[in-house]
Amino acid sequence: MKNIKRNTNTPNKVVSQKEVVKSNELTQTFNQLWLFLILAVITSIVYANSISNGYAYNDELNVLSNPNLNDIHSVFSFGSKIGFFETTNFPLTKFIFFVENAVFGFNPAVSHIISLMFFICAVLLVFRLLVNHFFLDNIWLAFLISILFSIHPIHTEVVNNIQNRGEIIAFLFSILTIDLFITGIKNSDLKYILVALIALICALLSSPFSLISILTVVFYVIFFQQEKLRSIAFISTLAALFLSILYFVLIYKKMATTIYFVQNPIVTYSSFIDKFSLICMAAITYMKLLLLPVRLSFYYGYNTIAINNFIVFVAIVLHGLLIFGFGYFLKKNRNISFFIGFYLLSILFYINVFFPYPGIVSERAMLFSSLPFCVLLVLILDYYLAGKNLSVLKRPVLLYAFMVVACLYAIRSIARNMDWKDTLTLMTNDITHLENSVNANYQLADQNILAYNADGNNERKVAAELQLKKCLEILPDYSLALSKLGYFYSMLNNDTLQGLDYMQKAYKVNPNDANIVSNLALGYTKVANPDSALSLFKKAIAIDSNNRWSYYYTAQLLFDNGKQQEAFEKNAILREKFPENELAYLNYGTFYFRNGKEDSSIINFELAVKYGSKNKGLINHLYSVFSKKGDMEKAAYYESLLNEN
Repeated sequence: MKNIKRNTNTPNKVVSQKEVVKSNELTQTFNQLWLFLILAVITSIVYANSISNGYAYNDELNVLSNPNLNDIHSVFSFGSKIGFFETTNFPLTKFIFFVENAVFGFNPAVSHIISLMFFICAVLLVFRLLVNHFFLDNIWLAFLISILFSIHPIHTEVVNNIQNRGEIIAFLFSILTIDLFITGIKNSDLKYILVALIALICALLSSPFSLISILTVVFYVIFFQQEKLRSIAFISTLAALFLSILYFVLIYKKMATTIYFVQNPIVTYSSFIDKFSLICMAAITYMKLLLLPVRLSFYYGYNTIAINNFIVFVAIVLHGLLIFGFGYFLKKNRNISFFIGFYLLSILFYINVFFPYPGIVSERAMLFSSLPFCVLLVLILDYYLAGKNLSVLKRPVLLYAFMVVACLYAIRSIARNMDWKDTLTLMTNDITHLENSVNANYQLADQNILAYNADGNNERKVAAELQLKKCLEILPDYSLALSKLGYFYSMLNNDTLQGLDYMQKAYKVNPNDANIVSNLALGYTKVANPDSALSLFKKAIAIDSNNRWSYYYTAQLLFDNGKQQEAFEKNAILREKFPENELAYLNYGTFYFRNGKEDSSIINFELAVKYGSKNKGLINHLYSVFSKKGDMEKAAYYESLLNEN
């Protein structure tokens, strides 16, 4: 009876253990799903106020008026040189913008929602990566890291600036690449490697800096999986790394534009010491922005990060300590060592080591490096706070410290989202700590001039003049500021001679800049020299075939000089290149109005307003026309636009 009892109970015991294991697995999966949901909710809350923002800072240039988004042929090419490695030049990013425009049309709220959705997906993939390969036995630690990553203020630029959506897409596919490659190598499963290769291609077709992902995989295997170094999966990874580096070099040669002194003075440095010093300054600036993201800026550039020997020394010491920490934690906590290596590897591409980075530094460049930073911050708190043998949820000191940091970061991110309401709001806010940046002053002056042209607010004109003179105070031979000041005096102050003098000085300094050439041409139109003006507009278009202002003014000049057919032909090119930009429709509206074709004029003026014109005189004209016609619905609409302005 005793034996029979033992035999009958044994199967019951085994079944019970299996049920317990299965129950634990289901519970863990259920908990993870809730954590994914909470992460998505937290990220949504922090960035919710970004959805009401408009387009800002080069969104119009690189998205709304980007000729490379006009047709499917242009979408699947590598675009023209608009900016330095702008992700809006890369096929996958362009395709997503193309689809968005085809389905919704470009609408700022829709654009912000789509960018936020991509960022949320990237955050969830970060959590998945950390759980799968670093914190399988400590999911809550991975969760805290993912929260910190999602709310870090350094990401407000890529989330709010629509033109940077490609950075998010590239990062998203890069994290997926790392996850899949590591899984495939661990399990020697080529199916994962194949899918990882597809993810890598998608990442590289969004940004060449996705090369960091495959470098990270190789580093991970050498660090954690040395027994896999001879596996077919790892050899496939090395082949992918080689091809990615080759792709990066080829794309760099094709896409990289000239970097000017005002963007990054390292281009003029011949001394190794000077170059090394600026590299150190860039590295410590990134470290400061990650630790204390208080003074965030839309641009940095010349005269904002001046070389300081003491700070260079501090940078060397701090990064030396990081390297020491890498060795120190090899035996104590290999995760800390790995993420120190990951951080150092990722920032190499952005601190001017391999090429001069425009602006010296940029916040969007920190999308990759912020991940190891957040991991290190949480791991170091975890390592040094008491009660290391307890679970995260039973360690109040760790949780309190984390909550303080997380709350500060979240508050700063929410506040920074508000700065990105529009370009003028962003630049006006940031100029308070960018007063010595020549490029920041120039860009703000340009925005104030555009705003003055739209609303006639004299304060904007006064501010623009002061900012342009500040540019010349910082850098007397800054050709763009000279040219813009010439435009200011010629077109806004009706001082044509002084304006032309500034424009000629700018042309003498830089005769191969399309904007400078176009401005000088505009100056000649003011002194009734149409032949010189047309010749210079033609030169500006030859330098930059996407210089829309040259088409715009050329069409006007031709029309004013009795060459109406040529004027319409030139304006047709402008509309074809920039179908969702106001300029071509402003010209058409004016041409038809002067020819007495009021209906055609009104149709085009309405399109100009639809595609961004905020000119108060134009909107008032439309309001008057529709009021007289008795179309009160449209009259009310344009009256509301007047009130907005």
